[in-house]
Amino acid sequence: MKRTLATTLATVLMSTAILGAVSAVAPSSASAAAGDTTLVTHHPPLTCTTTWSFTDRWGHKGTFRCKTRIMEINWFGQGRIEYFGIAPNRTIWHSWASSGWVVMPNNGLADEVDGAMAREPHYRTVAVWAGGNLWCSTDYGYGYSWNPWHRCDLNNYI
Repeated sequence: MKRTLATTLATVLMSTAILGAVSAVAPSSASAAAGDTTLVTHHPPLTCTTTWSFTDRWGHKGTFRCKTRIMEINWFGQGRIEYFGIAPNRTIWHSWASSGWVVMPNNGLADEVDGAMAREPHYRTVAVWAGGNLWCSTDYGYGYSWNPWHRCDLNNYI
């Protein structure tokens, strides 16, 4: 049975992540203390057959694979919102306030988004499933970009 990142890492993460769930229709709101990274999951419509469209809070519209979700992450609880999703060609896309949907760096391909983790001072990690394996990319902040995709090490997540 495939374990999700949220359940697997619950005991090994070095920071707090409050995970929100959503119905098939609308997202729920997750409450968190200042400094907590929160994740809300947006699900495709139940009638999805090949692709579905999702529009983020800034009006950026993207097209995604059916049966895949969109992650909406509020990094460090500071209103730094970023979305992640899987396109029909399996590329990994993200959007934030000052951009539209753009492909993640380093040519990653995935079957589904899984989770995110943040650790002070600025480390942000995103995880996806591909070929039955969990893959991660980390942005260490300070002007750096997302690092190459690598198999996640659940004992040392970042």
